Amino acid sequence: GSGKSTLSLALAQTGFSFIADDRSLLSIEDKGLRAAGVGSCLKLRPEALVHFPSFGAGRTIDSFDPEGAIFVDPTEEFGVEKGTECEPRTIIWLEQLDTPEFSIEPASSDEVASRLAEGLTQETSEAVRAQRRVMDFLAKCECFVLRHGGSPHRTALTLREFLSGRLDSSSAQSQSIAIGDLKCGQSRKDPLRRFTEAPLCADYRLM
Repeated sequence: GSGKSTLSLALAQTGFSFIADDRSLLSIEDKGLRAAGVGSCLKLRPEALVHFPSFGAGRTIDSFDPEGAIFVDPTEEFGVEKGTECEPRTIIWLEQLDTPEFSIEPASSDEVASRLAEGLTQETSEAVRAQRRVMDFLAKCECFVLRHGGSPHRTALTLREFLSGRLDSSSAQSQSIAIGDLKCGQSRKDPLRRFTEAPLCADYRLM
């Protein structure tokens, strides 16, 4: 109910690779922390379908689960790129709101550890040690809390712009931003606006 699947699909439609929208397997390898998805399907709740009107048009959907959600292949149904694994660099906790909003604020490593520890089942001492190693790696990632509502596509574009800005500038400071206040990097002086950057952008594949 926090918007994981809906936002995952919207992000994939803006150029991100889809790996998982719910559970992920985390492991520590020679090259560092790796995350891999569990299963290849995307779970969409009924209330999320309004954001993807092209889906289900002219077809009968009969694959609902007891919660009323449906499982679809994101590549087959939406044409998005599917990945197998990645190296986690940023952790973003989602808090979905009933009103259109986008605010993202940094989270401390202590907050990350407490959130990760919530709901962990009783394990053997060996498994607990492995979990702690993974959580120590995750606590070193940049961590944020994202409060969002309204269009998932607008949230995805704004989030993409936020993350791109942090990749472009390693010295960027953690900040809280809102829709409408988002700005791109400084453009050169250009009276004809030939090189003026747009605040939002999208990638389209050409056949």
